[in-house]
Amino acid sequence: AQPAAFRPDLAMSLNNLGDRLAEHDRQKEALQAYEEAVRTLAPFFLRLPAAFSRMDYMVRDYVNACEAAGCEPDGALLKPVLAVLAG
Repeated sequence: AQPAAFRPDLAMSLNNLGDRLAEHDRQKEALQAYEEAVRTLAPFFLRLPAAFSRMDYMVRDYVNACEAAGCEPDGALLKPVLAVLAG
């Protein structure tokens, strides 16, 4: 009845999926999972950062995956999140 209530858990699952894909040298798919994790959790994190402190390692995983793939992270996605993380 309230799917938004499960989106933070979905974000965690996507990040874990990215970890597993990266472990199996499926870097492109891992990058997609990490980005989707950040994109999924960002609205919740921006409203209530203290409740979603795991965002810092999701961002780290996403940025690291971008670097490994030789691409730039989505700046529009990361800018507000990084501003909150910088505090």
